Amino acid sequence: MPVTSTTLRAAILLLACSTAAPAQEEAEQPQAPLWMIACSNESNPEELLCEVSQSIVMTAQNGQSQRVATLSFARTAGQTDTRAFLALPLEVSLTEQVQISVDGNASATLAWQSCDSASCYATADVDAAWMAAMREGTELTAQFKARDQREVNFGFQLRDFPRTEQMLP
Repeated sequence: MPVTSTTLRAAILLLACSTAAPAQEEAEQPQAPLWMIACSNESNPEELLCEVSQSIVMTAQNGQSQRVATLSFARTAGQTDTRAFLALPLEVSLTEQVQISVDGNASATLAWQSCDSASCYATADVDAAWMAAMREGTELTAQFKARDQREVNFGFQLRDFPRTEQMLP
């Protein structure tokens, strides 16, 4: 099932608006969740599509922030089938697929689906072994090549993933 652009934008907006606590307050206050949940029935009023997502946001020295990658896992409420979606910068090489590993162990390959003016998108079905690895793991790495053939790796922290994924309806 495709994640609607509205749902993806809402999740990205939620992540972009969250702020991290200063280092000295970190011990006193709980950390903000790394994984966000968004649900919508916009694409089909008869079913609720939910996703957990995490974005990597880079902040320049001038304080401007930009999202560079978003990883989402979508599931229809009440079902177990899960689909992964990865949004990456436009400067990717579309001739090679995205390789996913959890804690250094290969887990999946995502196939490119499309690009628009903001990102390129890759997807894959999530099997039971991949989901189990994420529940037990500490970091998921998306590895791909840039247009100039440089290897690029984005790491997504799996802290909070099991708890957040269990909240899906």
